Amino acid sequence: MDCGIAVSLKNGVRTIQFNNTKRKNTLTVKTFLTISEILNEDASNDKIRGTIFTGTGEYFTSGNDLSAALKQVLKIEGTIADIQFAYKAFARALIQYPKLLVVIVNGPSIGIGVTMCGLCDLIYATENATFMTPFVKFGITIEGCSTDLLPKIMGHTKANEMLLLGRTITAHDALQANLVSKIIPQRDIANFVEDLHKEIEQLNMASFINNKKLMKEGTQKDLLDTFHRENDYLSEALNSENFANNMALFAKRKSKL
Repeated sequence: MDCGIAVSLKNGVRTIQFNNTKRKNTLTVKTFLTISEILNEDASNDKIRGTIFTGTGEYFTSGNDLSAALKQVLKIEGTIADIQFAYKAFARALIQYPKLLVVIVNGPSIGIGVTMCGLCDLIYATENATFMTPFVKFGITIEGCSTDLLPKIMGHTKANEMLLLGRTITAHDALQANLVSKIIPQRDIANFVEDLHKEIEQLNMASFINNKKLMKEGTQKDLLDTFHRENDYLSEALNSENFANNMALFAKRKSKL
């Protein structure tokens, strides 16, 4: 599948691996649209019990592929609009997915790789995982409902350090801040995934879906409202002179590498 992911299915458990290792598992328009299509189809497929996200190689994901932003600086039409459309489809699919969503962060996670965690049900990390949200650095605004979710999950001060100052936090920092529920030793990841599969396979799915709905139904509208509000700000930021200047500087630094 030529969209930067590897997809597998075992005993009703879907695994989606970010698999663009040459570019540190960046996510493109095609990646977002393909994942949203898979999630939406699986949501109504009784044979699917849940989805696990992880990464191939050293990175979980380094976030959005900035080549679209660089094209915007060069005045190529449609690039920012395309990625916003695809990102919205991806985030909505996560918010509305009725089954189990698991994230196993197997390395550095940047931007959307961090914010998507708050939209999933279970988040685990390996020892070498890190979390960074450089939104302010690039002159854009926070996304993925993280303005609401991450302060609630991590506490305001820890979330502010990551979201507003762009500080990188380690797996152990994330565990202490309740962003992840467990740290998996790198050598044990295969056994952990196998045990997780067995646990998911034993779920009573009708009961699981009803209970997840009970837990999420009261906040889902609020999440969608937050999502739309964040996207209004994000759209303004992405089309601003400030963002264009930041991307021009990024392109200049990249050309010297």
